[in-house]
Amino acid sequence: MNILLTGGTGYIGSHTAVALAEAGHRKRPSRRATRHRRPRLGRQPPHPPPPPPPTPPAPGPHA
Repeated sequence: MNILLTGGTGYIGSHTAVALAEAGHRKRPSRRATRHRRPRLGRQPPHPPPPPPPTPPAPGPHA
């Protein structure tokens, strides 16, 4: 049987492709075309550091 296998290059798809071939099926894996991918965002700036914790209030006259 001819089978179109989507996701054939992923973890599950690659194992499925092997199982189909061992069962005698003809498979054609489908994958994303790498030349048509959207450009990556590139390196993003790091997150700013968290603000310092609030300072405790000064002790009052009864401390």
